[in-house]
Amino acid sequence: MNSDRCCPLLGWICYSLSLCSVFCWSPPAPPEFSQWPQSLSRPGGGSAEFSCSASGEPQPHIIWLKNGKLLSVSGTVRLSNVNTTLSITQISPEDEAIYQCIAENSAGSNQASARLSISLSSLQGPDPPPPLHQPTRA
Repeated sequence: MNSDRCCPLLGWICYSLSLCSVFCWSPPAPPEFSQWPQSLSRPGGGSAEFSCSASGEPQPHIIWLKNGKLLSVSGTVRLSNVNTTLSITQISPEDEAIYQCIAENSAGSNQASARLSISLSSLQGPDPPPPLHQPTRA
């Protein structure tokens, strides 16, 4: 079996099995992020979206943690696009946290974090209405 590099930019090594077939093998590579989640500040009742993607060999899979614990998906917390997008709707104080994106494959793992903060104005509620009667001074 002869070994020739057929695509050095990708690091693939190809082996000629016969005159008619070639087998290419890509060496394992740990995950590297191509997109990191960004910290956000959103009002209560609003929505937030975090995106995280990574490449590697083999292709990494993505998992999400909330404050260091495996994220629970619910009606307001959803994962899509092969777990690369985390969406939170109807944000409540319980959603304020550090969200971690973990990319894993057989060659290793990598992690990136972002914080979701709730805007204070949304927690205080609306401004009180003006008084019905203006106080008068005697």
